[in-house]
Amino acid sequence: TDFEAQLLPLAGRMSVAKFDRAARRLREKAHPESICARHQRALDDRHVILSPDHDGMAWLSMLLSAPVALAAYDRLCAEGKALQSANEPRTLAQLRADIAGRLLTDGVTADGVGVGARATVFVTIPMMTLFGKSTEPATLEGYGPIDPATARELAAGAPSLRRILTHPVTGAVLDVGRDTFAISSRLRTWLRLRDGTCRFPGCNTSAARSDV
Repeated sequence: TDFEAQLLPLAGRMSVAKFDRAARRLREKAHPESICARHQRALDDRHVILSPDHDGMAWLSMLLSAPVALAAYDRLCAEGKALQSANEPRTLAQLRADIAGRLLTDGVTADGVGVGARATVFVTIPMMTLFGKSTEPATLEGYGPIDPATARELAAGAPSLRRILTHPVTGAVLDVGRDTFAISSRLRTWLRLRDGTCRFPGCNTSAARSDV
């Protein structure tokens, strides 16, 4: 009640952004529990979420400590502004997104995480789409349909390709190309491509993160 009484008079003369900052400051002063205890509890809940969106896009959201998140955002802004020029067609927002994506997929952390490691994705591309003779979408594992141009770009940069024989009507995976029989890695790949998600009824966890 006291918090509301202090806050409401400010609402009529502040913008939304300024009102939000004022509300957060008042909340910290009025909260009965120490911010140290609350922050430690909140810090334990830090995580990353992948949320598929439409048209071949997805959200990658991170809940981080405010100083870390702010520092990361400031770095993206600085790096993006450094790339801006008369010959750079991308907006600052697009540059931030491109830089963040590249750092996360190819970068190395201060303690060495990421050295020699590259992001791995499975993309199922219809042969005629790969050859540029069809506009049938490809399938990105854990996401769904993606546009042919993106699929061909991924294929062009792939260190290796594997032939997958599918049923022309149902799309079911019938065979995974191999030179010699090796049940471990190839069967795991076949299961990931065949199922896409966990087989348990109602579970949509990606097959890549499910128990074989």
